[in-house]
Amino acid sequence: MADQTQRLEIATVRAEVGSNIVFRFANDAANADSIPTQSGDIQNLKQVVLEIQQDAAEKISISTTIYPTVAAGLAATADQGIFLVQSNDADEIYTVWQNQSGTAVNTGKTALSATAIEEALEESNEAARAAEEAADIATNRTAGFLAPSATPPYVRDNGLPLQLGDRYFNTENQTEYIYREAGWKANDSLQAIEELESLITDSPKPEGIPKADLDGTIDPAWVGGIYETYAQMRATTKTYPQVAISKPGFCGVFEYVGAVSGYIDNGGTVIITSGGDVYVRQFTGMYDSRWWGVVESLMVNSTDALQAAINSVHDLGGGELFVPKNVIVSQTKDTGPTVQIKGDGSYTLEPLTTQGCIILKSGVTLVGEGPNVTTIINPSSPNRITVVLYDMQKGGGLRNIGVQGGKGVQTQASSLDVWMRDMALDYFRIFDTTSYGLGMQIGLYLNNRISNFHIYNTAQDALDHKARPNGNLYPIGITIENGICEKYGQTSGTESAGLDIRGLVHINNVVCRDFYVLGKNNRGIRFSTGVFKMSDHRVGADKSSITNFYINSGNAAGIGSVGLDIMEGSSISAVSGIIENCPIGFTTSDTVTGNGTGEGIKLIGVEVKAARSTAFKAASPNVTFMACKATQAEERFVSNLGNLVAGQTTLVTSQAFDPSTVRIYKNDVLMTSGYTLTGSTQVNLSAAADATDSFLVATPIPVGFLFTDGAERSGTNGVLMGNTTKGVTVPVQVADSCAPTLTRGSNNFEGSVGYRESLDGSYLEPYGQATDIIAEIRAKGAADVILRSRNSRSIVATNPLGAVNWIELRGSAAGDMPRISPQGSDSNLHLLLQGKGSTGAVAIIARNYSSDSAAASAGVPVNGIYHTAGTLKIRLF
Repeated sequence: MADQTQRLEIATVRAEVGSNIVFRFANDAANADSIPTQSGDIQNLKQVVLEIQQDAAEKISISTTIYPTVAAGLAATADQGIFLVQSNDADEIYTVWQNQSGTAVNTGKTALSATAIEEALEESNEAARAAEEAADIATNRTAGFLAPSATPPYVRDNGLPLQLGDRYFNTENQTEYIYREAGWKANDSLQAIEELESLITDSPKPEGIPKADLDGTIDPAWVGGIYETYAQMRATTKTYPQVAISKPGFCGVFEYVGAVSGYIDNGGTVIITSGGDVYVRQFTGMYDSRWWGVVESLMVNSTDALQAAINSVHDLGGGELFVPKNVIVSQTKDTGPTVQIKGDGSYTLEPLTTQGCIILKSGVTLVGEGPNVTTIINPSSPNRITVVLYDMQKGGGLRNIGVQGGKGVQTQASSLDVWMRDMALDYFRIFDTTSYGLGMQIGLYLNNRISNFHIYNTAQDALDHKARPNGNLYPIGITIENGICEKYGQTSGTESAGLDIRGLVHINNVVCRDFYVLGKNNRGIRFSTGVFKMSDHRVGADKSSITNFYINSGNAAGIGSVGLDIMEGSSISAVSGIIENCPIGFTTSDTVTGNGTGEGIKLIGVEVKAARSTAFKAASPNVTFMACKATQAEERFVSNLGNLVAGQTTLVTSQAFDPSTVRIYKNDVLMTSGYTLTGSTQVNLSAAADATDSFLVATPIPVGFLFTDGAERSGTNGVLMGNTTKGVTVPVQVADSCAPTLTRGSNNFEGSVGYRESLDGSYLEPYGQATDIIAEIRAKGAADVILRSRNSRSIVATNPLGAVNWIELRGSAAGDMPRISPQGSDSNLHLLLQGKGSTGAVAIIARNYSSDSAAASAGVPVNGIYHTAGTLKIRLF
């Protein structure tokens, strides 16, 4: 109330001062002193008018004639003379002008009219009256606020009687009093405010009121059910609908479920108090590893906390688990039993043999803030796998995360019956490892995706997809795309590869670079063969593919590096790639190390640059080169023709070659003599013995591959010709591992559409460059096409792309009916006969009988359809 009194007093003073200024301006005499104001002294009204009159007198003394126009005044006035011109402004009498060398110049001086002076006086008087009224109001309003006193006043400060509502402050008891009908009484509202203020404190107290800090927050202790740590929460005996944890990283809201069973305190999302109350964390989106104590610090080891988070999310059914940046892991965790593959395809359990810092479990995906932001670091356990992907039957993986140190990221399984499926490793990097970067060795793999990765500075392979299942299953549906592998195989005792592939894998848009290490013979990309021996057990990379790739060893002068190495893998295709600075750009294996043949490999649109030795080396049968290019290579295309048939001394190629590039090798030794050339299509060997263990090297024109017109190959993998005489029609025989090809064109590798038989001879399929090719069987002329199965088997019509049900066509013996029926995995199936389009109908042609009995006598079966008198009927019993 004291502040209000002071404000009223200030307002009163200002009003009185303003009123005095206005009053003096309107009423002071002409000889009075100037009026002081905050902005300086001012003249009163009479002084202003007097000054104007004096100025006018000066003007009048100069010129008493008021001209109607400026031109008239200028004409009548001498140079430098002053003249007056009648003003058009109602508030002015005239304006003052001067003749300056014949030019009229307005001096800016004027004479006010009487009307203007009267209006100014009236406005000033009105302002004075308003100020006086405001002062009176302010005085009346503040009159009730009396001066402080040690005793109760009997009258107001101005001597007038006291009025109800008057106030004064007692200086003795420090209390404000209000004048009421019963006299002066203490102001009880202020007393209540003081009592309320006494309850407001920073720290909690009984019946207290919390006081906010400078930042607008209150101590969490004021709110019931808010704890800093899980330990404090567990220790409480009180029950709240919701409980909050305030400690950074752990913070969140938990909802009360009840004192119920079936819950486990996992230290992150479920907390159980000492009284048995169960609280469950409320959140949306990902789990957060910081809830379990993972710390964003290079000084704190978060191994146990991160593992606890993974275990909890796995037990809760899986999900995405957020990991902050800079997480240190270095302690050892055991996966539990893992498997060791034997060469015969069986396996044995090896308890606790796989140890890693972090064991990632099925269904859990670690998600960071970015592969260059969030990094799981293993600084002190180089012999431990940093992250183990263990028994990933329900997916999971890594995203937006990096892994540094140790043995990188590797998979492990507890049994060969475990399918490691639907894993997704996306936007990740792995670096500075003592083994592989990413090792996927033990287990059955299905529908896994590895994408958007960067793997570098590894001791062995950057990405090793060994795929070691049991002998009856085959990894399929593996996709590797959008990745960079570099500086791998740095300290390995054997050759390493950027991508070492087994299983059915499809690769797209990858780079392998800077992998040359002296004496290591590192590879860019390697597709490996299957190995089924007592000492080892691995599947091959048959039917895998790679598109849009770039390989560069990083050392044009280095020796031993190979760009793309296909080790006996069959039916592998490589499309649209560049290989640089590798002594051997592309090669297939010519040494049997497994069960593969290397047959049916296709290279389309592959360019090899600066191969110091050989650009393309095809040591396997039926290798196709289409639109391939070799530059700056000592040998561009090498075809190992194997053991030529003895006695065949003339080779006629189906495609012209460059004679300057021809080389004949005998037992891998270059022959400098013993043969001649006829044109650009024929090689003549001088001795029949030279046809054994020899092969031809030449550059075709245009780039393609060479095929002889006579005996081309012999041995277990080649095509055997029944006659070596040119122009004689002979049957074609095939070894067990080679499929015959039926096609058109000058050779089998021009990319035309044709047919080929499967390796096991069980089916015939179309092949060629196109993705989809129709298989068509035609009869000659007007003859019928007959599809006939043997041994009473059915002919099946189906769609192989995901269909589980099909149509079966079954013939019949004498006296029985042929059958068209639906078959498949469903227990009960209806047969749908449907016309094409919205109006297409299904026509049923049935014989017309004179009566139902005639139809029955004729042998129409039960449920048979027939006509009687133009009516379509079904015979029923």
